[in-house]
Formats: sequence, C-alpha cells, structure tokens
Amino acid sequence: MKSPDLFLLFFCALFAPRLAAQAPDAFAGLTEHFHRLTDEGRLAGTVIVLEQDDRVWQDVYGFQNVEEGIPMSGRTLFRMASMTKPITSTAVMMLVEEGRLRLDDPVDKYLPAFAEMEILT
Repeated sequence: MKSPDLFLLFFCALFAPRLAAQAPDAFAGLTEHFHRLTDEGRLAGTVIVLEQDDRVWQDVYGFQNVEEGIPMSGRTLFRMASMTKPITSTAVMMLVEEGRLRLDDPVDKYLPAFAEMEILT
C-alpha cells in the first residue's frame, strides 16, 4: 500500500465522528475511492465503520483472500500489529486536550491493574 492510501485510512479514522454526522450522500466520494482502489488492485480489501450516537455506517471493499476470491465482510478479522500505536496515541492526546488525562500522571491512576507491576531487569 502506498503512503497516500495509508494517509487516507488514518484520515478516515481521525475524522470518523465528523463524517458520521453528515448525510449518507457525503460518503459517496469515499465509497467510490475505495472501490476504485480495490478494482485497480492497489488495495486487496478494507472495512470502514463509522459510528456516532446511535447511527452506524459500514461499507466493505474487495477481498479478504484475493487468491481464493473470498470477499471482505464486516466480520473479517485483521492483524493490527503496530497499527494500534498511532491510533492509541491519537486517542490519548485527544483525552489530554479535553483535560480528561494528564501525561504526567502514573499509569495506574487510569489502569489500576498496573499498580502492582514489577520491573524485570
């Protein structure tokens, strides 16, 4: 996947609440873009889910297994690996901006299970 496509995925994740507030027609360009990427073979497949309040918008594109022709579904599992780090750090910084979290506080203030952790050397 090329970096502009990766940027678009991050953009969608960051602005999902704002996009979900818009009418379904606002997703037409996004839908066309992802269908074009999968049709061109630049993206094997992806699932997009946007949720706000009680509204959910979901669309799937491409295949979860291109070789076997298995289509992507809303229940397809992904290996996230290190992709959770930028998502988590963005969420944490949003909480910092809202004043709901301080970076100087000990971790166990927010995650009590870490209070008894020992450092192994």
